[in-house]
Amino acid sequence: MKKINIIILLLLFTSNIFSQIIFQEALSDRIANYTIDVELNTENKLLTSELILDWRNSSVDIVNDLHFHLYMNAFKNKKSTFMRESSRFSNNKNSAWGWIDIISIEIIDGENLTDKIKFIQPDDSNKYDKTVFSTALNSGIKPFQEIKIKIKFIVKLPEIVARTGYADNYFFIAQWFPKIGVLEHKGMRNMGETKWNCHQFHANSEFYANFGVYNVNITLPEDYVVGTTGILLNEIDNLNGTKTLRYRAEDVIDFAWTAYKSFIVEERKWNNINVKLLIPKEHKSFIERHFNSAFFALEYFNKHLGSYPYPNLTIVDVPIKGLNSSGMEYPCLITTASISGFPNFIKLPEATTIHEIGHNYFMGLIASNEFEEPWLDEGINSYMEAKIMEEYAPSFNLYGINISDFETKRAAYVSYHNPSFLASARYAWEYTGNSYHIFSYSKPATFLKTLENIIGNETMEQIMKTYFDRWKFKHPCATDFINIVNEIVLQTHGNTFGKNMNWFFQQVLYGTGVCDYQLASITNTKIEENNIGVYDKNKIKLLVEHEQSIFKYKSEVTIYRLGEVKMPIEILINFDDGSKKTVNWDGNSRSKILSYTSDAKIISAKADYNNKLTIDVNRINNSLDIKTDQRANIKWTVKFLFFLQNILQIMSVIS
Repeated sequence: MKKINIIILLLLFTSNIFSQIIFQEALSDRIANYTIDVELNTENKLLTSELILDWRNSSVDIVNDLHFHLYMNAFKNKKSTFMRESSRFSNNKNSAWGWIDIISIEIIDGENLTDKIKFIQPDDSNKYDKTVFSTALNSGIKPFQEIKIKIKFIVKLPEIVARTGYADNYFFIAQWFPKIGVLEHKGMRNMGETKWNCHQFHANSEFYANFGVYNVNITLPEDYVVGTTGILLNEIDNLNGTKTLRYRAEDVIDFAWTAYKSFIVEERKWNNINVKLLIPKEHKSFIERHFNSAFFALEYFNKHLGSYPYPNLTIVDVPIKGLNSSGMEYPCLITTASISGFPNFIKLPEATTIHEIGHNYFMGLIASNEFEEPWLDEGINSYMEAKIMEEYAPSFNLYGINISDFETKRAAYVSYHNPSFLASARYAWEYTGNSYHIFSYSKPATFLKTLENIIGNETMEQIMKTYFDRWKFKHPCATDFINIVNEIVLQTHGNTFGKNMNWFFQQVLYGTGVCDYQLASITNTKIEENNIGVYDKNKIKLLVEHEQSIFKYKSEVTIYRLGEVKMPIEILINFDDGSKKTVNWDGNSRSKILSYTSDAKIISAKADYNNKLTIDVNRINNSLDIKTDQRANIKWTVKFLFFLQNILQIMSVIS
C-alpha cells in the first residue's frame, strides 16, 4: 500500500512540477531536451537510469541515422582513446574503472534501435574506443520533424580521474548519460553539408552539444547533499532511507551533479541570482573568498560582456580526495578548489572560481565547439579571467611583489620549450603533453591582450560585447569572432590597421611563428662641422674667414625583427639633454635604422616601450642603455626571469 501511495504522489508531483517553467520565452532553439530518472547506488557506484530525449531535426535534410556520445566508456579500459592519450589513470583495480551500457534504445511510437547500435570511431579508427555509437534508421527523420527516443542505461562510475566519478563517498557526476551529437546543417559553422558532429572522448578534448530543457529526477540516500545544474523543484521522502530530488534546467547544453554527505551549504543572493556554495567543513575559511570572487566575476561579466540569464549558480569546493574534479565547468555548476592553510597572497582559488564562472558564458551560453576550436572557449575565457583578476587582485602578492594573472599566462607561453611548436587553431586532441594548455589557454590569452593593446581597451570591449550579444545560444566558430573584430575595428579606427585584422589572426592564431623584436645597437658618432664662407644675417652678408668648428653627433638606433610575426611597434629614444623621441614602426622589415644628427647623444632606447606586444617572447632584448655595461645585469636578469617564469608557468597550469 505504501508503494502504491508513493507512486501516486510521484505522478501528481511530476504532472505539476514539469508544467513549471523558468523562462516565459525560450532563450535558445531547444533542439535536444532530456527527461531523466536516475538512481545512485552509493555502495556499488552505479547509476541506474532511464531517459526520454525529445530531439528535432533542425536541418532541411532527411536524417538516416543517429549519433550519440557514451563518454563514460572512456574509462572502461586502457585501450580507449582517452586512456591511450592520457597518463592520468594508473589504478588497475576493478572498482576503479567506469563504463556505460545501453540496455535498450527505441523511438517511441517507432522502431527499436537496440540491435542497431554500432560503435564508431570518427577521429582515430581505434576499434577499442566505445565513446560514440550510431544507429541506422529504417525511416528517415524528415526536416524539422520531432521524435522521442527512450533509452535505458546503466553507468558504473570510475574513480575520479577527469571530471567525473567517485572518491569514497564523494561523487561528481558529469558526461554520465547517452548524449546525442550535434547535427550541423549546411552553413552552420561554415559547414558545406549537413552532417553529425560527434567526436570521441579524448584526453584533451571537451564538449559540444545542442541547447535544451532538462528535467532530472535523482534518487539517492537521504543523508547526501546534492548540487546540480538545475533548480530544485521539490524533494520527496521515499520512506526507505532514500529521497528523490526533482530538478529543472532550461536552455542549457548539459546537466551535471554532485553528491557528498559532508558538504556545508551556504546560499547568498547576487542581484536575482541564487548563488549556492557547497564546501567541505575543513574548507570553511574559504567561504568569503569564494563568494567575493564569484560576485566580482558576475558583476564584471554583467557590465563588460552581458547578463547572466539563469536564476541559479552552484559553486562546489571539492574535498581533497576529489581534487581531480576541481576546476571544472558545467552550466550553472562549477567546481573550484582550496586547501586548508593555502596562503592568502596566492589567489589561485579566486582565479579558479572566476575562470569557471567565465566558462558559463563562453562554454555555456556561446557554446562553441570545444572539440574543434578549444581556443575559442579556453583562450577567450582565459583572457577574460585575466582581465577580471587585473581589477580584482594580483595572482601573487607578497612583500610588494605583485604578479598579475596576465603575467602568469604570458610566462607559461613564452617559457615553453618551443613557442613556435604549434598553431592555436587546431583540434583539441591533436595537441600533445602540456601543449594543449599552452596553445589553447595561455597563448590565446596573450595574443588577445596584444590585440587589446593595439586597438585600445574600448574597442576590445565593444568587440567582446558584440560577440556575446550576437552569438549567445548560437554556436559560433572562429570566423564569426574574427568577423566581429574586423567590423568593430573598421568602425572605430577606419583603415588605421589595414582593411581588416586578418593579418593579425593569420599570424598569431593560424600561424606558428613567434614575435620577437630586439633593440640591437645604439651608436653615437661625433662629427665636425665648420662654418667658413658667406652667410646671410638680417639681410646682410657676413664673411667668415676663419674656421670655427662645431661638433655634433650622428646617432643611430638599430632594431631587428627576429621572429616571423610582424606587429606595429613603438620605439622610445632618450637623449643626454633630456629630450625624447617616439617612433612608430610597422615592424614588417627585418630591421629598422633610426638616424638623428643633433647636439645630443642617444643614451638609451626601448622597443615596445609601453609593453603592448605581450606576445613578444623575449622582452629582455627590447632595450639598451649605453650608460652602464648591461652584460652583467642581463646575465642575472635572465637567471631570475627563468626562475620566475617557471614559477608562473606552474601557477598558470594549476589554474
